[in-house]
Amino acid sequence: MKLYVWNLEDSVTNLIKFCKEKGINEVFITNLDTDILCSLNKAGIKPFFIYGTQFEKEDKNAFSFLKEVYQSFPFAGIHLDIELKSWKNFFPYRKFIKNLIKHLQQDNIPIDCDINPLMSWLLMLNCPITIMAYSNTIHGVINKVKLSYKNKYPFSVAVETQNIQPSNITFYGTSMPFFDLALQSIYNFFFHGDLDSIAVHYYKSYKELK
Repeated sequence: MKLYVWNLEDSVTNLIKFCKEKGINEVFITNLDTDILCSLNKAGIKPFFIYGTQFEKEDKNAFSFLKEVYQSFPFAGIHLDIELKSWKNFFPYRKFIKNLIKHLQQDNIPIDCDINPLMSWLLMLNCPITIMAYSNTIHGVINKVKLSYKNKYPFSVAVETQNIQPSNITFYGTSMPFFDLALQSIYNFFFHGDLDSIAVHYYKSYKELK
């Protein structure tokens, strides 16, 4: 299972303990801290540097920045958080994302992209993806994936636990036992397909479920 951490403000010891309890073996994190990353690697948890690509135009420094991060710190790879702010910029944005992925792959840098269901169908990225199938029900998550997945690569399914609106896109407010059962049900449904893993957004709100 995978976990969005973003900037770790908790101790790495607590994070590792939680990951072990939940069977999490991959985290998406922004901390450029060798001690944290080495601790995760030693515990068998792969840290991917999460890079938010929330921009309106091409970031010409993105590739060089990500390459330097990957070469300078013990990350297992790069996770691209792809969000489009305006549909009027879709085509140049798509071109930029595909070129960025191409350059990372040419340098043998492992990558994964998270993406909303509609963008999944439109972008058709040549790499593993994580579909943000946000819903507050098991069937809602499954239906979003079934309607959107058009990729030949393995995929993961991301679910939300934050207190955000609208409330029908998050498992916030559910109990920990119910949420863990929901994750298992989603995994079981796609088990014989191309599903790679389940991803939970995000660490702080997940661990606060009661």
